[in-house]
Amino acid sequence: SKEIELDFVKKVLRVAGRIGIKIESSINHIIQLFLDILNSNKKESSLINDIMISMQLFFRKYDKSKFSEIFPLLFPHLNDMLEPRAKTAAIWIIGTFAPLISNSIQMIESKCKNILQEDREVQLQLLTSAIKVFLFYPNECKEMIIELLSKCAENVSIPDVRDRAYIYWRMLSQDANLAKSVILGDLIPIKEKVDTFSIINVDEMVGRLGSVSCSLHKRPEELYIGYFIPTILLIYHLLIQEIIN
Repeated sequence: SKEIELDFVKKVLRVAGRIGIKIESSINHIIQLFLDILNSNKKESSLINDIMISMQLFFRKYDKSKFSEIFPLLFPHLNDMLEPRAKTAAIWIIGTFAPLISNSIQMIESKCKNILQEDREVQLQLLTSAIKVFLFYPNECKEMIIELLSKCAENVSIPDVRDRAYIYWRMLSQDANLAKSVILGDLIPIKEKVDTFSIINVDEMVGRLGSVSCSLHKRPEELYIGYFIPTILLIYHLLIQEIIN
């Protein structure tokens, strides 16, 4: 069949993103996979959602110079995200790399108009990214940020969003330069714990794929008391049958 198994491809992209965070040497292969999808004539918006989520994590962990080839291909899709996590990732990219995106002001303004209709995590990220764009372009975004902070403080029902709006408002009114150094400061790179297993354990797990012990990355004897008893009873039963026969 020539039809794309969409769910399978989405799972592949998610796993590829997790591998990219844990194993730096795999990044070039994963970026090439993302490039193939972005350059495809039949790319699905749901796949681009997963790519955007992974790319946000990559940008947070690695130097952006690693992604010079894929970076421009993401820009046309920043407004097309449908899933909340993908929206959050796209908005984070707009705010973090606003000087590199020619229409970042227009993009963030259009998203701020609909902030009341967004989910909590999207609202929080949109507020932060809008503040970042304002700090990059204070003269062009002054009216936008006043309107946004007022809207979040007065009309948003979510306490976390409302409190963050008040915090930003206070920071900007007290010392704009200090606020800029804090909000636009360097991000702490994310870290992923890499689990390692002995060859013996891996071989045993492969032989028990689909079992509870494999899912928990444990040997059966570490989970079940008396795990070997059924095996011993089976051997005993076979010996008895051999003797009888």
